[in-house]
Amino acid sequence: MKTVLKGFPFFIVIGFFLFAFTACEDDEIDNYPNKNKIYGEWQWRQSSGGFVGETIYADSVDHSLSYSFTLNSNYEYRRNDSILSYGMFNIFKNNSIHFPSPNNQLYLSNYIGSSESLTFNFSGNDTLILYDECIDCYQHLYIRK
Repeated sequence: MKTVLKGFPFFIVIGFFLFAFTACEDDEIDNYPNKNKIYGEWQWRQSSGGFVGETIYADSVDHSLSYSFTLNSNYEYRRNDSILSYGMFNIFKNNSIHFPSPNNQLYLSNYIGSSESLTFNFSGNDTLILYDECIDCYQHLYIRK
């Protein structure tokens, strides 16, 4: 009996790691069918929502905002020419407060240790819509540069 139980913890550990490495396989960026659409430069055009339901247009403010997504999964978020945030990004399917079924999530992990998750959709090839994952927050419209 002791011989059988000696190897038991080893099989539990191996089983756990096999499950962990295969459980999320289908949800990562390599399996996302439109992953090439996100790559490139995106210029902010408007944001709408918030508690009062306002819309803010790019031509009504004194700054520009943009995202850049590269093939090696890096991103930059800029205000005018200044980098506000940069780091790595990943795309996966997850539940959203905006949609009833799992939707596209953009996970941004910056180099100072914080992260953010945004739901996103495309309208055609040149329009990216980002949704903040919170109640009374904004949706943001970006146009490909």
